[in-house]
Amino acid sequence: MIIGVISDSHDNIEYLEEALTRLDSCDLILHCGDVSGQEAAQVLAEHKVVVHVVQGNTDTFSTDDLDGVVYHEGSAELTLDGQEVFMTHFPEIAQIAAMSPSFDVVFHGHTHVQNDLVVDGTHMVNPGELEGRTPHTGYAVYDTEDNSITLETLFLER
Repeated sequence: MIIGVISDSHDNIEYLEEALTRLDSCDLILHCGDVSGQEAAQVLAEHKVVVHVVQGNTDTFSTDDLDGVVYHEGSAELTLDGQEVFMTHFPEIAQIAAMSPSFDVVFHGHTHVQNDLVVDGTHMVNPGELEGRTPHTGYAVYDTEDNSITLETLFLER
């Protein structure tokens, strides 16, 4: 299973749509919070595959009428193609989850810094941000077959 992972879109519809286009072949999308408002949430809902979203600290959207979006308050524990996945917005919570032997991979956002760290043998990944304001604008691709992470950058000409 190929999973696209995004975070911190903060209502940047242009970057959000471009990332989703680049992740079009993925089987599932995870958003690690700070989608922000209703318009951005609707973009996620209209994507062709299910999108799991964890609550970020700036999210203001309503989950009403968002078919295709699975909303998780705080954090989510998912079993995806036999892999145990934890997702949250906050790196402090991600760090604790990554130190647990319960998870194969942990995803988080909030810092806007794209990275893939290994903590006690577990990937702890921040896919970067889609707000478009840092050198870490990007997303991640997670392959459950070999538990691998690929970090991608995304810059649009203005």
